[in-house]
Amino acid sequence: MPTITGQKDPHTSQTDPRGSGQHLNVGGVAQGGLLATVADFSLGRAIRAGRDDDQQSATVSLTIDYLGPAKQDDWVGRMAFADCSLHVDGREIVRARAVFAAVS
Repeated sequence: MPTITGQKDPHTSQTDPRGSGQHLNVGGVAQGGLLATVADFSLGRAIRAGRDDDQQSATVSLTIDYLGPAKQDDWVGRMAFADCSLHVDGREIVRARAVFAAVS
């Protein structure tokens, strides 16, 4: 399993999902389930960091779009996905999804 650790800043987390051979499928790329687990963990961590209380939450829906392969020893985490919805008087007026790529 990849190493997933928190940093001192509660609003960030560090994920080191460099898969070893046991995390690769027969095509030599990271298994989709591994990548989905890392995404789910990272999103949950971000949700908890943004809360003002200690209330627990659980994933009830997770949609995964596999946009490209990750090979052995690749660093995963160069892209981030986010969902947002805006509400007025209890009505959802906007739903947005975004993909962010790390730029160096």
